[in-house]
Amino acid sequence: MTNFKVGLPPVIREGSTILIVGTLPGDNSIQLGQYYANISNHFWKILSAVYGETIENDYLRRLEFLHSKGLALWDVLKSAERPGSSDSGIENEVSNDFSALLTAFPGLRAIVFNGGEARRLFRRHVKKSRSDAASILLREVTLPSTSSTPGTHVLSFEDKVGRWKALRSL
Repeated sequence: MTNFKVGLPPVIREGSTILIVGTLPGDNSIQLGQYYANISNHFWKILSAVYGETIENDYLRRLEFLHSKGLALWDVLKSAERPGSSDSGIENEVSNDFSALLTAFPGLRAIVFNGGEARRLFRRHVKKSRSDAASILLREVTLPSTSSTPGTHVLSFEDKVGRWKALRSL
């Protein structure tokens, strides 16, 4: 697999109020064209626990679940060079156009970062000029990464679920 990666389009529609933002999809997600396609990533399992509902494996049903909760998905990066799926090797990154997305979906009221790296990249690339008035008005919340790969702060699955429950009050 090449080191140059191109992300996925946003999963969003009218009625979305919370935009969950990752860094750049992993190789499995890019190959399948589905967010959080790697079964070792706990994203869908965490959302299932947060909302107390079973989320099916069928991707279209997963998207229906997201829409029913007002959730949208995207990534900070449109493209980057990265060996494998680890965020630690990201280089030559290009960010997505958040100004256009936030203008097209004015009902968004919060951006939730799936891990600290997503927040760091967002602040470096999207908010660097502070000229994006739309994103300045949104509430920003950083939640623990749903990756199963231990990061700087190792949390149990239960602790991650507890923190992700913040989604219900945004």
